[in-house]
Amino acid sequence: MKTPSARVTLETLYEEYTLARRIELTMEQFITLATFFPALLIISTDGRVDEEEWDYVENLTNNFCDTFGKQGLSQQEIIDLKKLLGREVHYLQANFDTWERKFTKALKTHLAQHADSRALVLDSIHHSAALSEGVTDKEKIMVEYLLKELGME
Repeated sequence: MKTPSARVTLETLYEEYTLARRIELTMEQFITLATFFPALLIISTDGRVDEEEWDYVENLTNNFCDTFGKQGLSQQEIIDLKKLLGREVHYLQANFDTWERKFTKALKTHLAQHADSRALVLDSIHHSAALSEGVTDKEKIMVEYLLKELGME
């Protein structure tokens, strides 16, 4: 008899990820990382991430970190957070095979409970697909896959 699998949430993924990576992020900061995970998947679809795509990811990271600055982080804490998120984005891009399903399942659960986050995720999905030479066939397939997996179709 098969045991039902535990529902993957951002909270459980947060614990697993921060323990595995030995990093310190607040839950809110981790949710930020998870929110733009689909964009990272899309820009990596063609097997390479060009300069314009990395600039987009860097701008996303900077904007999110600046938001945390408005919530009381010092300038040095913001700089450190930007570096940390930058490293984690590169790590995730190199380790999709380990984290893709976990992040998409946890994000799906989160989006079902937090409708206010859906527009941000949807916007980052479509914007990241349109970078560079426009939307490629592989990117279209990835967008469709993500919309289905995240319950946003």
